[in-house]
Amino acid sequence: MNGRRKQTQRCSKLEATNYSNASLGNLTYTWDVNKNKKSESIGGVMSGYGFTNAGTTYDDEDRLTGYQRTNGALNQSWNLTSVGDWNSVTTNGTAQSRTHGPTHELLTAGGQTVNTDVKGNITLLPSALSSLASTALGMSWDFDNKLKSVDVGNNSSTDVEYKYDALGRRVARVGSSGSFVYVQSDQQTIADYGVGDAPSSPLYRYVYASYIDEPVVRKGAGTGGTIHYYHRNQQYSVTAVTTSAGAIAERYAYSAYGEPTICDASGSVIASSAINNRYSYTGREWDATVGLYHFRARWMSPKTGRFLGRDPIGYEGSPFDLYEYCDSSVLIYTDPTGEDRYQIGGKHPGDHSIICVDLYHEWTYVGGPGGPTGFQYCCELGQAEEGSGGSPCLTAPYGSLCNSISMGAAFVGLWAHPAEIQCSIRKLTESEKKNASVVANHGGPFDDERIRKKLEKLNGKPKYWNGVFSNCHDFAGSHLYP
Repeated sequence: MNGRRKQTQRCSKLEATNYSNASLGNLTYTWDVNKNKKSESIGGVMSGYGFTNAGTTYDDEDRLTGYQRTNGALNQSWNLTSVGDWNSVTTNGTAQSRTHGPTHELLTAGGQTVNTDVKGNITLLPSALSSLASTALGMSWDFDNKLKSVDVGNNSSTDVEYKYDALGRRVARVGSSGSFVYVQSDQQTIADYGVGDAPSSPLYRYVYASYIDEPVVRKGAGTGGTIHYYHRNQQYSVTAVTTSAGAIAERYAYSAYGEPTICDASGSVIASSAINNRYSYTGREWDATVGLYHFRARWMSPKTGRFLGRDPIGYEGSPFDLYEYCDSSVLIYTDPTGEDRYQIGGKHPGDHSIICVDLYHEWTYVGGPGGPTGFQYCCELGQAEEGSGGSPCLTAPYGSLCNSISMGAAFVGLWAHPAEIQCSIRKLTESEKKNASVVANHGGPFDDERIRKKLEKLNGKPKYWNGVFSNCHDFAGSHLYP
């Protein structure tokens, strides 16, 4: 593979991505004390598409309120409500006011009406919110709140239709700019076919790295099909595609909410992808015909800065606003499923800490009952900042392993005894306590409410309650992304 990437990471904050053997442009980042990304510097011909420390601002809830490109061509600021609705957005000095209904659905934007059906799905996206210049979108939805069709221009003529399987996965697209069948492996598309093509003749085949939205190779049709390689930034957004010869095929840049800019190898802007690439912002799929991103369970409009429908898992995935994208912290989170945000780098949604409650003292001894237990596994994924009762995470070799890997979450081992819980919770910062996720080790059905009540009494209700798992290993396997 052409180009070799070297990453430097400290305290879960990626500082740089450096490439060799290809003129991709090195990436450098700075962060504030709350681990919010403050700047991105890009080397080479795309240097103007980074963003600046001075222009990137956050409010007290770590929500993005200001964004400015290095070249000064894009300057945005947001006036947010307490739950994340945009009262207004100002782009290059021009303000757009918005109004919302009682369930936070959009009513108007820039004086134009937004129509929504009874289930909360947008059926008319006015031109003020469309990524297509001066073009409104009419949309229809199926019984499962999946986007069924799009009428570009809202002129009573369907331009694109989408098909889904019984698992809710998008498996086909029919209409303008091509009709395709998408073959799925779990939640990843592994091959594209033209509608009616033979099974032996895919248009493209894909290979992914460890993260769900990290394509690395696309192979064209036939034995000697063209091979392209994907390159990404810290947010898993595709920044360049190269050929098997090591040449730059295309480059990509994005606004904070994903408005794409497509460039040729020299950095000159082009109207659309010449290689038919749809993988872009945070590794998700861009449909240029409709100007929308497919985020599996939902679709997102980058111009609108939110999802087009309510979160299918409700307030479990979107605790404040069922339409909000990544809790308005769009430079540090991704949402691969369209249901819940994930902190880039492998942490559970929104966590600054994961409180693992040991009900039966199995974490006390490395060789004790059950041997090295689930908490040891959690330590291997994250940094143990405190463990009570001689937790193996704080003794060799596991203590050094935890501190050296340091994925950024504070995994806190607690015994079920209230005094031990209180002692360890005191070691967490206020921010970590506020956003704590809780999982219990080796508990029975009765333990869920028991531990919940203990923690509510000691610390107030945690933001994310994950219930009782057989051990931390099961929790990590169910909730942590690579």
